[in-house]
Formats: sequence, structure tokens, C-alpha cells
Amino acid sequence: MAGKTQDGGLQFMIVPLDNEYLKAVPVPDDGSQVIFGCPSVPNCRAEVYSISWCAVTLPVDATDPVTQNLVFHDASADTDTTLLTGAAGALGDLLSAAGIAVANEFVTIWNGVQSLDPGDTIRSDLTVTTPTTAGEGGAWLIAYRIKDWNGQ
Repeated sequence: MAGKTQDGGLQFMIVPLDNEYLKAVPVPDDGSQVIFGCPSVPNCRAEVYSISWCAVTLPVDATDPVTQNLVFHDASADTDTTLLTGAAGALGDLLSAAGIAVANEFVTIWNGVQSLDPGDTIRSDLTVTTPTTAGEGGAWLIAYRIKDWNGQ
């Protein structure tokens, strides 16, 4: 069966974060990056089971939160659903001081089952104000399965 694993096992993908989002100056407005998607191929379907976050150097901001929300975009309905709302000291917090993120270690920030059909995406919306220590080498680890590929 082309395009599918024979055992339906989990696959893992590392998606790098554009380092520009975690620089101290200038900080991009409304940082948002698509981290997973399903191509617009007929009869294509994938399922995401977990999303983890890691960075070589974690961003630190003495006064403002550095957080991410995870948002599922349903292409057929043209709607967005928030899977994770990042908050200071909780999952989605990218600060080393919060005790959630650990440098050089993937920390799972979302678990569940999110099905994606053709054109659907999951993105990370970042809130970065003025980090006193710029982050570097950020990435997500996505655990997923290809459920259907063009009917095969």
C-alpha cells in the first residue's frame, strides 16, 4: 500500500521554528507558523496525536510572556479551532523560567487526536514581546499517522 505504513504506526517529524520569531530585536508582529498540514490531494487524511516543543536556547523575557497557541484550521469549513492556549507557567509557555520548557529537551504541549483532511493545517501563533534572552534552535516534534493517501 503506497503512501501508508504497513502497520499504521506513528511517524515523527521535526519542524524547525524560524529563529527570527525569537530574536530580541526586532520581534515580528503576530508571529505565526504552520507546523503541520494535509496536502490538497483528494482522499488524503492524516491524524496528529501529539505536539512537543524544544529549543537549544530558550527565550527569556523578564516582564512579558513568551507563549504559543496551537490552532487547527479546517479548510473545508474555513474555521479555526484553538487546540492549546498558551499561558505563562502552563503548557505553551516557551520561557525557561516557567519550568515548562527545558533547553534541548522536547516537552509535550498537546496530546489528543486531530484529524486533517485535504488543505487542513495546524499552526503555532506566537506571543513574543521583548525577550531579554533571544531563543535559538526552536522546533516542534509532531507525532502523526497517514490514514489515507489518494484512496490507497
